[in-house]
Amino acid sequence: ISTELMRCEGRALHVVMDEFLRFLGPCPLLAHNAPFDMGFLRRELGWLKRSLPNTYLCSLALARRLMPGHGSYALHSLASALRIPYPGGVMHRALPDATVTASLWSFLHEAACAALGTSYPTLHDFAHLARLPVSEVHRMIQQGKG
Repeated sequence: ISTELMRCEGRALHVVMDEFLRFLGPCPLLAHNAPFDMGFLRRELGWLKRSLPNTYLCSLALARRLMPGHGSYALHSLASALRIPYPGGVMHRALPDATVTASLWSFLHEAACAALGTSYPTLHDFAHLARLPVSEVHRMIQQGKG
């Protein structure tokens, strides 16, 4: 997205962020490499003297723990490995990446259920998994298969 395109077709930051915050409400955010995205959101909101107290889940952190043995954990690599198609074949754009992340999340949810031995993991469970050392989660997965 170019600066020129933003000037011609973009909307004011405060308008867009107000709409985004209303849409989000108290719900957690899900993103691939979430700390990167959260940094941008928090910086932009900071300029507006607003904050984003919502929790977030990172599909990258969870994929590293729940999908051992992948050479790359980039979103497009995981999508290819899981045969998740990119809408329109377009990568690194908001809507296609969000759609692929949602599909990846479905797979990660099932893997988390198996690792945790539950059908209904909580946000706390996911956050806990994302903070554990990779080797510890791999051990949990192996124990679940045995």
